[in-house]
Amino acid sequence: MTTRAFRIGLLLLALAMPVGAAAQAAVDPPTDSACLKDLYRAFGREHRLERAVLFGKPSAEDAPLTAVYYDAEGNAWAKIGEDEWQSPGAAFEEEDPISNDDMDGRHEKDLLCNDNDDKIQSSCVKLPRRGIFEIRKTPTSDLIQPIVQTVRAMQCRLRAICDVAADSFEKAPGDTITITIDGCLPMTFPVMRGCIDAESTIFNTLPGNCQEARQQMVEREMQLLTLTASYDAAYRSLAQFAGIFQEFLVQFRFPLIEPLWQMVRMLGGLNGIPCFQAECNE
Repeated sequence: MTTRAFRIGLLLLALAMPVGAAAQAAVDPPTDSACLKDLYRAFGREHRLERAVLFGKPSAEDAPLTAVYYDAEGNAWAKIGEDEWQSPGAAFEEEDPISNDDMDGRHEKDLLCNDNDDKIQSSCVKLPRRGIFEIRKTPTSDLIQPIVQTVRAMQCRLRAICDVAADSFEKAPGDTITITIDGCLPMTFPVMRGCIDAESTIFNTLPGNCQEARQQMVEREMQLLTLTASYDAAYRSLAQFAGIFQEFLVQFRFPLIEPLWQMVRMLGGLNGIPCFQAECNE
């Protein structure tokens, strides 16, 4: 390549860079969009629900200090005392702390839970909730099937959340949207208020950005679950070995140690035996 050709190439690259930056700025949606806030808030709710299914969630009374729970509006509450919960949000700085019972009543619930449907409402487990990894007296291999099913359910729900955000455009507040994902049960969600009057930029770029965020979340959870399942299997194997070995020691202790105890007691009684004539010093 000649020097002139090289200079022309640099000039074309310099002219192309501002155009590419401007195009990227036009495609990327604003981070302060109400639609994106509702979308990521729904993602966070689904993520916490998946964690509660896997690891369980105690009641507010049994939760440790500094535990963080979320209410139905998506506001975070931290446990600052034995019976005190405080929200760190700026809008709640003047509000007095709430009790454990109030926190249990305000705790967020599944968006699929419908108060008017007894069948769906009966499946909405309230706090405390027992997790899959909290199941005792079973090997980790028996937990693989419900763990995989939990991940699959999270994938279905996250894909449905993306469709709800896209279909909420120009809907009315209070409406519901029924989403059917291939291989998943139909799900009905309320519309996202922030996406009703979303800008055209948000509406055009939302599907791609949502699917990318969903895929990244699922991949991260699968990697964390791989590590968690490995640790759980090692811990359960160690606990099983310790239980078996402890029982072995209990069964092995008396047949092995009892003769030694008898020998010690017998040797302790040798002081009372008279000495033989050849061994006596007096």
